[in-house]
Amino acid sequence: MFDFSITALSFKDGTQQELPTGGVTVFVGPNNSGKSLTLREIESILEHGTVRRGTRIAVEDVITSRSGTLDDFIQWIESRGWRPTVDRQNSTVFYGMREHRLTKDAIAATWNSGRPLGQLRSILLSTLPPVNRLQLNGGATNYDRLIEAAEHPLQFLADNPILMQRLNELTEKAFGTKISINPYSQQYVLRLGSVSRVNTPPPPPIELLEEYENLPTLSAQGDGVNAFIGLLLYTIVRGEKLVLIDEPEAFLHPPQARLLGRILVDETDINSQLIIATHSQDFLQGILESTKRPVQIIRLNVDTNGSRSRVTMSPAEVKELWGDPLLRYSNLLDGLFHRGVVVCEGDSDCRFYSAVLDQVMEERRDSDLLFTHVGGKARIKKAIEQLRRFGVPVVALADIDLLNDARLLREIISSAGGDWDNFKISHQVLTSALSSGKTAPKYSDLAGVVKKISKANANDHLPLDLAKEIREALKGESGWSNLKKSGLQSLPGGEVFMAAKTMLDQLKELGIFVVPVGELERWVPEVSAADKHRWLVEILEEGYHARPSQELSQFVLEWAKYLGITPSGDSL
Repeated sequence: MFDFSITALSFKDGTQQELPTGGVTVFVGPNNSGKSLTLREIESILEHGTVRRGTRIAVEDVITSRSGTLDDFIQWIESRGWRPTVDRQNSTVFYGMREHRLTKDAIAATWNSGRPLGQLRSILLSTLPPVNRLQLNGGATNYDRLIEAAEHPLQFLADNPILMQRLNELTEKAFGTKISINPYSQQYVLRLGSVSRVNTPPPPPIELLEEYENLPTLSAQGDGVNAFIGLLLYTIVRGEKLVLIDEPEAFLHPPQARLLGRILVDETDINSQLIIATHSQDFLQGILESTKRPVQIIRLNVDTNGSRSRVTMSPAEVKELWGDPLLRYSNLLDGLFHRGVVVCEGDSDCRFYSAVLDQVMEERRDSDLLFTHVGGKARIKKAIEQLRRFGVPVVALADIDLLNDARLLREIISSAGGDWDNFKISHQVLTSALSSGKTAPKYSDLAGVVKKISKANANDHLPLDLAKEIREALKGESGWSNLKKSGLQSLPGGEVFMAAKTMLDQLKELGIFVVPVGELERWVPEVSAADKHRWLVEILEEGYHARPSQELSQFVLEWAKYLGITPSGDSL
């Protein structure tokens, strides 16, 4: 029985990567990480045995596997619709038509010689770069079925009502409309919509022909619908054993990109092999939502020195990670396409630190970092674990009260690759000093809120921000609450201060940056922090983020440097 697939890739760094032969391999990574380059080199090595310019940059070799005899291969070719045709002048047997016309002897010679594919490329390999995505729907001529074989996807569609029906179901799901082909025309052209009459044996009634003619051509529609259907034509209608797709999301809106990802896994021949390069979280989510075929993800990266690296998630690892709701229902997956990720507690933290970063980076505002929040400190651990398993550089920013939860702190340190034993003594010193007791609120603590209450109308409802302020005033004070309110400066000098400072410095080495002034709002204490959303709005509207304090600038520059970003644009 015939079979053909890529079993592994040898990279220029001397390593080798196995690929799932009956599955999907997806290359991801930030811009200019080599995703498209890798696909082009795979294609060139398969077809020619080398790359066009003679210098291989990413891929050293492509290891393939094939099974079956020449007769098995010929039978497979014929089963795919490449029926043999005979030249009436010299009785030569051909497979395919026009530019893909191959003699049986040529097929045998290439098959027996092994690699590269050479002329067999048109039978075994399909490459779909974005540059000609919009031309995939170009028309095809009707053909003489007695002496010619179908070659173009539109020819197969015209002859296969079941296939046409399935394609219609998919396009209707994506765009709410069907597509049609006039089977009586000398030129097959895809048209948007459907006819009310049923196709009949020739000659067709003139009314049916007029209906087809009145349907708008697909080529006259938007780029999105053309790109989407074009990919379906060359993967589902006429997919080869090996399909290379670069930027399948090109020209598509996010919902269509996501649907396309699912379709390519669910609807393509399960015996084919897909190798895809994408820069779309939506498309990747669509791929992962399907369970029909194994999916392997390879994240590529290139540093400023030109050194290439990659991290691979096997199908089993991908399946395990995708089962986690945090990855599935957040934008963490988008981190695979960025140079680094900044994980924050909440949305306000993300927006504030992103705005300040733009200022301190000066001319370097294209840092290509993703800011994302995980709804509190509890999920920071999981976010770090998942992103680093994909090889994504990540930092976590947290308020200083993280130090008050020993269990959570230990878990986060472990997720970042640290050892709790290195923190234990300092944490004990700090905890002992700050947990010695809680003082009752002083009258001076309540003076401010009492004054606000006295000025209010007795019949008015209590505003939420004032209610919060009253609760905070009634709590009294403890060492931990003072630490969150005022940061390191609230600590007594000597051993306690040095213990906290040492912990913060050690956490920085792991990519965990704790706010030294206590909490987010204390970076701009002159703005009321009773309501965090209002605080952020005022910060941005009044431009406080554009004139950060020296301490805030230093804090931001430190975690940016950890991710390899500096104001000068040099990577560290």
